[in-house]
Amino acid sequence: GIVPAGERWPDDSMRVAVEDALGAGAVAAALADRSPEAELAVAQFAAARERGLADVLAASSSGRELHADGFAADVELAAQLDASSVVPRLRDGFLQAA
Repeated sequence: GIVPAGERWPDDSMRVAVEDALGAGAVAAALADRSPEAELAVAQFAAARERGLADVLAASSSGRELHADGFAADVELAAQLDASSVVPRLRDGFLQAA
């Protein structure tokens, strides 16, 4: 399963994490057999990719926060597609490179 995360704000409200939703869509786009929910994530990813992933991520709440804190390069890195051949895997409660 692919589960995009959210973020709890200081006032205890939740917000969708745009970057996680787009990441879920990117992963789902590589799958042949998708649920309707995955199709929606793929559609979000495709729309963001067409607009420019770096621009969309930079305009998100997290992107603006990272830019203000001096981490604009991290936002650019997050927008890169197929940048790594390594993927984390949770096994027995520990993350491992796969």
